[in-house]
Amino acid sequence: MLAAMQSMWDNHREDVDVDGIGGEWPVVSITSPKNDTVFADGAAVLIQAEASDNDGSVVLVEFFANETTKIGERNSAPYSIIWTNITPGDYRLTAIVTDNQGHQRTSNTVRIKVGTPAMARLEAERATRQGQNITVRSNATASGGAYAEMRTQSGTITWQLPGVPAAGSYEIVFGYRLSFDTPKHQYINVNGTRVAEIVFDGNLNLWLEKKLNVNLVQGNNVIEMVLFWGWMDLDYMSVPSNIVTAVEGPSDLPASFSLWQNYPNPFNPATIIRYSLAKPEHVKLVIYDLLGRPVHVLIDRRQSAGPHEISFYGRNLASGMYFYRLEAGAFVDEKRMLLVK
Repeated sequence: MLAAMQSMWDNHREDVDVDGIGGEWPVVSITSPKNDTVFADGAAVLIQAEASDNDGSVVLVEFFANETTKIGERNSAPYSIIWTNITPGDYRLTAIVTDNQGHQRTSNTVRIKVGTPAMARLEAERATRQGQNITVRSNATASGGAYAEMRTQSGTITWQLPGVPAAGSYEIVFGYRLSFDTPKHQYINVNGTRVAEIVFDGNLNLWLEKKLNVNLVQGNNVIEMVLFWGWMDLDYMSVPSNIVTAVEGPSDLPASFSLWQNYPNPFNPATIIRYSLAKPEHVKLVIYDLLGRPVHVLIDRRQSAGPHEISFYGRNLASGMYFYRLEAGAFVDEKRMLLVK
């Protein structure tokens, strides 16, 4: 009994010390940025907190991202830091205050998004497919070399997301192609609830993308496409890469580094460059002209293991041949691409 009481006092003192036997507890709250603020890629984020202690003094305020990554601290007011060199992604900001008696309290959680998070593709041919005439087809232009051909008006394609780190809004992207006519309407269910009807439109016989923001819970989630009109080709669903290892498991991470040919090629003015990292590395991806002069730096930062992609827009460049070079640790590769206006 005494051991249990001691454990409660040691581990849950702020909950059981209702009469302030050990002194009043400090309080802290993050006041800036506001919840769900979106920052541009490369932005410096000002994080501000208010902290106080009625029967003593605040000796330390620590700032964290995603609960475990410490990004700064202050031992006197104003309690604010500027967070720089942020890898694009979704973050949960918290602050922990410590007073002169050693009491600690954690602040509210503020969710922010910085830049465009790296996305990982979950191939449609590897999803759970139900319904007649939903067939996997090989195609060199499709992501992963294959896609799900839907020649029916009924059926489902389902993805399991077992490792979402925190509840919130996440962007997902569907890669698709229209082979018959346009548009096509399909339903999206999240965890058994219909959340959207997507209009898949655009030019025929081209691989296109459609984006959607969905609310996910922490832990297990199920995303399901329910065919309404059907009769289209589905290539993949992309999700933020910070949850992809939980989706497909470490064994599905690439065993080696790869740089793929851009698509489309030739292009005007936009194209997509895809690559994969066998382990986290500092990545530099640069576009050069044929004389070897750099014309645009696409990536120059550390990235997580897994598949990655980035769009390149050549609207300000002259028609002609260019090449792109990927450096990731000891891995170096380059490929050519043709801009035709």
